[in-house]
Amino acid sequence: MKSYKKFLEEVEIKGNAGIPGEKDKSEPSYLRDVERQGGQEIAGSVPPQLFRQIMQLSQRANSLSSGKEKELEEFAEKMIKNIYSGVLDNVDLDIKLVRSGGEISNFMKEEDKKKEEKKEKNDKKEKEKKEDKKEESSAKPKEKESINPNIKSEIDKRKISNSIMQGEAKNTKLIIEMPECKEGLIEILGNRNGEDLHRTLIELSKVANKLDWIIPVDDKAEMMENQPEGMAGAVSVDYEEPEEGEEGEEDSTQKSAEDIIKEIEQGKDLKDLSDEIGEVFNNINPKISVRAIDFVMLLHETVKGIYELISRIGLPKDEKIAKEVIKQTSSFRDEAEDFKYGPYIARDLTAFINLNPLAHKYPNIKEHVFGKLMEMPAEQFLDTMKNILLKSPKGTKMVDDIIKDIISQLDEYQKELSDYDAKMALGETEHDENDGEDEENHETEEAPEWWKEGESDLDKLKNNKEDKKDISQLSQREIQNLIDDALDAKNYDEVRRLSQYLKEGKEIYLRELKRINENQTKRNK
Repeated sequence: MKSYKKFLEEVEIKGNAGIPGEKDKSEPSYLRDVERQGGQEIAGSVPPQLFRQIMQLSQRANSLSSGKEKELEEFAEKMIKNIYSGVLDNVDLDIKLVRSGGEISNFMKEEDKKKEEKKEKNDKKEKEKKEDKKEESSAKPKEKESINPNIKSEIDKRKISNSIMQGEAKNTKLIIEMPECKEGLIEILGNRNGEDLHRTLIELSKVANKLDWIIPVDDKAEMMENQPEGMAGAVSVDYEEPEEGEEGEEDSTQKSAEDIIKEIEQGKDLKDLSDEIGEVFNNINPKISVRAIDFVMLLHETVKGIYELISRIGLPKDEKIAKEVIKQTSSFRDEAEDFKYGPYIARDLTAFINLNPLAHKYPNIKEHVFGKLMEMPAEQFLDTMKNILLKSPKGTKMVDDIIKDIISQLDEYQKELSDYDAKMALGETEHDENDGEDEENHETEEAPEWWKEGESDLDKLKNNKEDKKDISQLSQREIQNLIDDALDAKNYDEVRRLSQYLKEGKEIYLRELKRINENQTKRNK
């Protein structure tokens, strides 16, 4: 019998309980069908020619992009934010074009070092907490540690989610083919060069997809491991850590969010909590950092980062099991296999979701469905994915129920926003007896320090007393419109500055703080 360690080392997509035909041989083999499709796509291709072709295309793309890297980075970010508007609230993007794979390799080494340092710091804090509770825990009988018998299911779940993540990233060729993408490239580079780059990027993605099928998985894994300077792109997903307070002082964003929620629910005025709210909004944002050698990979790695962020909720709550699951699904061989099968799994999941008539009622329903799938226990996830890939009636009902739940939540949120807008509209004509006093206070009241820190010259100009007087004389609806514009622009400093003039809005802030707190809870698990 194979040892437990040996058993884990051999985990791959074949034999996965969530893939039709891998456990139940009476089912049609999904992977065999995918391999047939992949074989058709590379029919007649000659490997040496493809290698030469991809090098020429990459050089051509770099030549056309030279000198316009900043504009292309900004355009890529704009495209991503438009396409994924429903899932990028409070997510910071740091996406840049670089000149070589060596820069990408260095970027990943730096990111790994930062994460390792953060891990060591968190481990140290956790150790100190455990030592503080040593006497209390020593009085309790110790539970015998054991290996979760369902860990194979957790690994199978992670393997499929990684394939979907990589597949969605590779399917960014669909973004490249969008008319908006071509128009944007032409605007940046001019008609001739813009159209040339657009054609080059489409061809580049096609050749790259063929190479993923022509190069054997083990050979590709060896290339990735031994030649990191050959990487075309990389992504790092992390959360910005809050700055530490003075020695002995606890500084936890998680705790701050919980405390603020309780105080708001108990009736404390938002104005009195402005400093704490600002700290939560500043420190909670996840960050997706991307480095890539061309525009295609810039989009590819950013989409991969978005799905990686969503998939984090799917990891086991037990830290030891989660580490083992990540370890057994994060090898170069795993990634090479994900490149091969992922686009088909992601494509079929998308097509199945789109059969639901409500799949486009709100932006990014597909990503919301993926998030719901990630929240499922491993066994339920695998059963759901298998029925989706089988296109079974059971799978249809499962997805329809998920979408129904998502639509219900989004409908409720939209209703709250509409109700809030209605209140603001009434506020234009209905003023209580303290309105005049409040406006007078706004004219002379000094802005809190967290509004002033790091503000631009424009912000400083806006924060003078004359401007404050002008804003305080606006209607509540007009102020809310300014806040909405600032939110759309991700200008949270402006949101905080303008929010001091709102007389209502607890419901919206409470909901947002709860959402932030839930995200932080999931991150810390």
